[in-house]
Amino acid sequence: MEIRIKIRDYLDRNGIKNSWFADTIGISHQMLSQILTGRKKLSLEVGDKIIKATNGHITLSDILREEYKKIKFLQVIEGKAFDKCEVIIKNIKRED
Repeated sequence: MEIRIKIRDYLDRNGIKNSWFADTIGISHQMLSQILTGRKKLSLEVGDKIIKATNGHITLSDILREEYKKIKFLQVIEGKAFDKCEVIIKNIKRED
């Protein structure tokens, strides 16, 4: 599932307005709209904020799989802090 769809699903299922979520994660309403419509890619910095704001519903694995669509193996050992995660990726072909 695309990350933008997963984020939208989370917001819909929890009755969260886009404007409130954008304010919560510290981005503009316009930027969130662009992410949700696929016009803008999700940065790791914004992704980290989304992981925290969704209490793990959106994961680092979700974000990396979006960026690297042809990953054959991805293992994420998530720590308490985003920057303390261990990521093992094999056989990557990055799609731009």
